Amino acid sequence: YFSLTDAEGKYTFEMQLIYLDKDQIVGKGALPPIDILNRLATHDFGVNIPYLVFPGPGRYEFRLYADNHFITQKDFQVIQQESPAPSPQTPPQPS
Repeated sequence: YFSLTDAEGKYTFEMQLIYLDKDQIVGKGALPPIDILNRLATHDFGVNIPYLVFPGPGRYEFRLYADNHFITQKDFQVIQQESPAPSPQTPPQPS
């Protein structure tokens, strides 16, 4: 998802997800060309990145491009959460 202002004309948007620790593109998605008519309006868009899997914990960044020109980025941290240990089961008591 991204929100855009101060744009007018026809644009093709692409979003990339980068695993910064390895400088690796792990996902990307694009929108069909969009014609923006009013530069004073706010425009909201959603981009799907199919089959997204985070390869490991670390720093990641979303990068937004319009017509192959870098527009902005947003970085974030992915942490690995350990699964809780299974609770021990009590064996059945003989009667």
